Amino acid sequence: MRKLELYYSIGIRIENAVSRVGKIISQGLVKEDLRILSKTVDSYLLLKAEEIFYVQADLAEVIIRSAKGFSHYAKKISYLEKQLEAYDFFHLKTVLII
Repeated sequence: MRKLELYYSIGIRIENAVSRVGKIISQGLVKEDLRILSKTVDSYLLLKAEEIFYVQADLAEVIIRSAKGFSHYAKKISYLEKQLEAYDFFHLKTVLII
């Protein structure tokens, strides 16, 4: 009977820990390590949010200016705006995020 009580106690502690971590993440207290895969003329770049200077809309895709140069991203600027919001980027115009 003691083993069953011990397992039950451990299970409750694990549930509480997982719940606490879930709350921290959902409240935005922990930033995810965002990586953005973009394409240059001859290769691909895996960019961190800290490496991005600005994002500019260009028809159906986005141009990203980073420390590694210019690259293209195949989604709309509104998608990147949501992703970069947690990293203190803001929408300056309809076509530019800084």
